[in-house]
Amino acid sequence: VCVGGLWSHPRNSMILYNGEDWWGIIRRYKGTVWTTILNPFVFLAFYASFSFLATSYLQMNFGSAGHSVLGSFMSFLLVFRANVAYERYWEGRTHTTQLFSALRDVIMLTCLFMRGGQ
Repeated sequence: VCVGGLWSHPRNSMILYNGEDWWGIIRRYKGTVWTTILNPFVFLAFYASFSFLATSYLQMNFGSAGHSVLGSFMSFLLVFRANVAYERYWEGRTHTTQLFSALRDVIMLTCLFMRGGQ
C-alpha cells in the first residue's frame, strides 16, 4: 500500500485484462485513475459548462486576463521544468564520468600490481 494513500489496493495486485474484450476495458472503472480524479473532473466539467453557457447565452464577458495569467504561469513552469531536467542530466553525467574515472584508476592499479607486468 502506498504510504501517501494514493492507492487503495496493494501495489502487487494485478489487474487481468482480456485482450478480446476491448470495449470492457474502455468502460472499466475500478482499478483505473477515474476513482481518484472523478470528483475534480465532474466539478471542472460543470464549471466549464456554466462558463460556456454564460458567455454564449447571457452575453457575459469574463475578459482575457485569465488567459494571459495562465499563459505566463505555464511558460514559467515549462522553463522551470526544463532547467530542472537539464540540471539532473548534468548531475547524472558528472556521476557517470566520476564512475568511469574511478574504474580506470582501479584497472590501472590492478595492472600495476599484476605479476609479469601484463
